[in-house]
Amino acid sequence: MRALAPLLFVVACARPRPAAPIDVPPADAVMAAEPAPVETVRRPVDPAQIAALRGLVAQTTGVEQLEVRARLVEALAAAPDPATRAEAIALAAALVDEPGFATLIQADGILYQYAAGSPAGPARVAIAQRLVREFPRSPLVNDARLLIGDDAFADGDLIAARAQYDLIVAAAPDDRGDYARYKRAWVAYNLGERAAAHADFRAVARTAREPLRREAIRDLTRVLADDGTAASAWRELGSLDPDHVVANLLRLAELYWDIGKGAEARATLGRVRPMLAPGDHCRADTLDAQIALTLGDRAAATDLLAALVGPGLDPACADGAALLATDLALATSRQRAHATDDPTAAIAAWAMVRALAPTATRQRDAARAGETLAAEYATATETAAAWLVAADASYQVAVLGDRAAIARARARWVRVRDLDPGLAAEAEAGLRLLTALDASP
Repeated sequence: MRALAPLLFVVACARPRPAAPIDVPPADAVMAAEPAPVETVRRPVDPAQIAALRGLVAQTTGVEQLEVRARLVEALAAAPDPATRAEAIALAAALVDEPGFATLIQADGILYQYAAGSPAGPARVAIAQRLVREFPRSPLVNDARLLIGDDAFADGDLIAARAQYDLIVAAAPDDRGDYARYKRAWVAYNLGERAAAHADFRAVARTAREPLRREAIRDLTRVLADDGTAASAWRELGSLDPDHVVANLLRLAELYWDIGKGAEARATLGRVRPMLAPGDHCRADTLDAQIALTLGDRAAATDLLAALVGPGLDPACADGAALLATDLALATSRQRAHATDDPTAAIAAWAMVRALAPTATRQRDAARAGETLAAEYATATETAAAWLVAADASYQVAVLGDRAAIARARARWVRVRDLDPGLAAEAEAGLRLLTALDASP
């Protein structure tokens, strides 16, 4: 039954959900309420073995039958499919209440399997507590304590959770101890005990295996952003994780900005810029542009975002860059007091949104916004130059798949030709582009 013990802790959902009125960290620091289940060894079920065990259950009685039933639970619990494992849990539920169950050599393993496979709540806690109480020397005691602690964690009973994690840390110098220390760090963080959280996250970052080590460093970065100086945070992250300095410092800069530490955010960006590889610039420049735009420096924000336009934009931050460019374009558009004000800057801003947008729909939306501004200006001023800009804006919309824009572009280039014979050549060139576009499938 030892194969049922956890072999690797999964931390994708390991952060606790703090319960009000506990000091709650920002939203991106909190994960699902239910901690991640531990992984166990999964083996294909041997139908012949299962059939034989079922037959023996029918043919035996007393302690011998209990042993066969325990072996059947072990075999079913190791199966990869949920339905078979659910049957194992049901069989375990019946088995643990049988007289003589405690005498089985597999009794602690059956209890752990039953607890681990049960929904979070008082019933599961009671099963895990029984394992701890009745089999104090079992190698599964710390695994049972983890279940108890994690259920308390999910319920917001952080003091009860910490009591379990303290016991595990003291008794288990292994993966379980690292995981318990990690969860204890989150208890401390949510209770506002930042020094204790710092110490535990740092310890896990130094001793744990992946992926827990990376999670601890990620969460330590939040503690460092909350407290201490930027320079001390840079030193600590550099010493703990020299292979991922750039990623850690970029996250630190983002966290600084999230909590209103603009000076620290900009200083950290300055620190990391000399280390950036080509693929890292998108994330750094987008954050820098966000800071600039928030501080009212549209020119700096425009320059930073314009530098991202082109092939090879990091998909991980393309959406954020496009959203920020949209904010900039909207702000620039609103700056125009009247339809007769020159929209060149706003049209250029929407063109940048179009270049950064990761989807065709958002590209068309940006192109239409630029077209609307250009058409308003041309209608208000009635100049050939303005209509030339409006015609080109309509053409950009048509290129992105809006066939109705072809007619708008044609009418506007004709308007250019009628208003100013000196621009007739440009108008005719535009009309030829439309003819080719209209003929395309």
